[in-house]
Amino acid sequence: MDNIFLSQTGGPTETVLRNCSATIRQIHDLIAPFQREIEDKKVKQYLKGFRMRMKESEIGEAVKRLQSQKLTLTLALVSSIYQTAEKKHSVATVTLKRTKTLPIHGHDMNREHDGAGPNGRDMNMLTKIIDEKIAAVMQQLHHDPKLKIEDLFDLNKSQTDDLMELDLESARSLKRAVDEIKRDQFLESLCTPDYQQDRLQIKDASATTCEWIWDHTEYRSCRESTESSILHISGKAGSGKSVLAKCVWKRLSKELADSPGNNQFALLYYICDNRTRPNETASSILRGLIHQFLLQRPSLFTEAIAKSEIMQSHSFLEGSTTWTFDSLWSIFKAIVNKSELQVIYCIIDALDESEKESTELLISLLPALLDQSTSKAVVKLVLTSRIEGYIVDCLESHTTKILVDPSVTRQDIETFIGERLGKVKKRLRLDAHGERDVRKVLLDHADGMFLWAELAIKDLERAHGITLGNMAARVRSLPSGLNALYKRMLAKIVGMCENEDTIKLVRKIFTWVALATRPLTLAELRVALAIELDMTRLDSVELLQNISYDLLDLCGSFIEIVRTNNKPSQTSGESSVFGGEAESGENEDLAATVRLIHQSAKDYLIASENDANGLLSKFQLNSQEGHSEIAKTCLTYLLCEDFQNGIVRANVADNSEPGTDPNGLLATLLNQKLAIHEFLGYAAAHWPTHVRECSSIDDREHVHMLASRFLMDCPDQFQSWYQVYFFFSRGEVDLDCGITGIHAAAFLGLYEETKMILDSGVAL
Repeated sequence: MDNIFLSQTGGPTETVLRNCSATIRQIHDLIAPFQREIEDKKVKQYLKGFRMRMKESEIGEAVKRLQSQKLTLTLALVSSIYQTAEKKHSVATVTLKRTKTLPIHGHDMNREHDGAGPNGRDMNMLTKIIDEKIAAVMQQLHHDPKLKIEDLFDLNKSQTDDLMELDLESARSLKRAVDEIKRDQFLESLCTPDYQQDRLQIKDASATTCEWIWDHTEYRSCRESTESSILHISGKAGSGKSVLAKCVWKRLSKELADSPGNNQFALLYYICDNRTRPNETASSILRGLIHQFLLQRPSLFTEAIAKSEIMQSHSFLEGSTTWTFDSLWSIFKAIVNKSELQVIYCIIDALDESEKESTELLISLLPALLDQSTSKAVVKLVLTSRIEGYIVDCLESHTTKILVDPSVTRQDIETFIGERLGKVKKRLRLDAHGERDVRKVLLDHADGMFLWAELAIKDLERAHGITLGNMAARVRSLPSGLNALYKRMLAKIVGMCENEDTIKLVRKIFTWVALATRPLTLAELRVALAIELDMTRLDSVELLQNISYDLLDLCGSFIEIVRTNNKPSQTSGESSVFGGEAESGENEDLAATVRLIHQSAKDYLIASENDANGLLSKFQLNSQEGHSEIAKTCLTYLLCEDFQNGIVRANVADNSEPGTDPNGLLATLLNQKLAIHEFLGYAAAHWPTHVRECSSIDDREHVHMLASRFLMDCPDQFQSWYQVYFFFSRGEVDLDCGITGIHAAAFLGLYEETKMILDSGVAL
């Protein structure tokens, strides 16, 4: 064996031997002073003990390192054995993978080996050491997945990859574990929207609705075709496209699950949602699709992504990756092409709610997925959107189209109206004849919009002085079209507002719900609404006593409260959710989130032409002015004196019990602070976004001055903010704020603030 080992140069063996030699020399140098002759025995004994104590820790670390290198040397030796055996007995078609499997615990321990390799006893010994090393490494990786495996083996990356290719079950287990860790880290780096929760928020179709699509000529043609295709389903706002898309997904899920070759299919589903993600882009869509694909087909990460040039250029292990659209598209295309599946179904709902420019780019690239000369898989895309010219134009020459209009949905809307009236007819005192009349009027006026019918029924529920005689007439008096109905709803809100303070509150509610970068919880929103721009302490904040009641009573049918644990949403008129009345302040589910009922409602509130000079203009939202108001509110909150001493004190971990993880303790304490200060998380994470969004309004100087003051003149509050921001970004607590305001401004893309700070003469 010695000849085999010594014949290896430039490989793992030589590297490890050199490391061992260097460590042994270090140990020798540390021990050498103790060997010097000293005549006085007492002095000799004293000095020896003194020196030993001084060097004890260094010697201990060196011995531990040598022990680690011994185990690593074993792996390198096995690699050398295989390489030597290959050279002596090489055949052109024989590879390392086809050499005899090394014995491992309980498997063929007495197996004879040919003359090219060591005897069974030597190999058993080496294998045992390998198992010990791999077990130790896997334990370390389990404790901290971000560790670099090559560092644990004291080898470079290339040599470590070679070692994991050994024909050993333990090595294969390690490789699988490493691949799984890398895949998980990659998936985490995508920062994927919660597409599963998005799907749960879409209502399920009623029992007999959406059935028309299964027999629709265009749908059947795409479904039954053996070629790749794009099916575009379009319709006006509120016509039930998202419910239909979810229905298609559920039907395909069942059909594919029941198919004999169900492992030859993939089904991806993504919902664009501008209400909860105002910055929705085509990159968000790709991140969601890639994430789903790799969860369904984990092996595709190793086969199509792990060794690609894109992955080599991204440091996602450090959590600092920003995936560009081009990179995401290359990754998605690679896993589609490498999948070798029979059919890949991909449903993208509400495409019009994604940012226009990036969406146009994505649509222009989709036909490339249909080219079966580059992919064995048949790709079937189902896209839904409102009737937007740019989407229709981009898909013109590559798409089969279905228009969702009254000609195909009338029966479904009648069923929907019947179900909704069935739930409220007791409250409205409807007899069979009255219900039939109201149903017909609603159906005739809905013009193919489920949302219009829903809002009309809620209007009936809230109306006063209703009789059987005037009920149908009231429905006929409702304006056609969603925008006209929204205008009527706003007019009712104006009539309910008792004074200017109430109008101001309603406007603030609409501003936060429409423009927040994510849906706010009730706990966050009630703090945001209470903040005054001249406040300096949080104890001056006066919270709404029953925010659920105020939201639903003041904002009519514009607002819905999404309950926790996937409970149903509540809008004005759905009092049954609370057992007949809104929850009391003591029983409010403050973790519930608040959002507008539909994207069309958001579009209406922000649009510029909505009665700009009339009474309703009090609720007219200007996007940039709204972002300015939110930015000032967030910064005012962060500048409060309550945050002068830091969120977590620097010495808090010093007093912890022995054995306590200091990082875990700090994270626990910070989470406790975030629970106490309910608005802190949103303010710390999102104020930069709102500052950037208000860059072109008349009030921008005020916003930028406030932001610059926060970055430069209030170091204590800045430190508190940095702790929270770093915690959200990295999942760790950093007590040593090593950055300054100018660094933060530049990093966050706050160019006006960066310029103002530089102009102030700050030293870099």
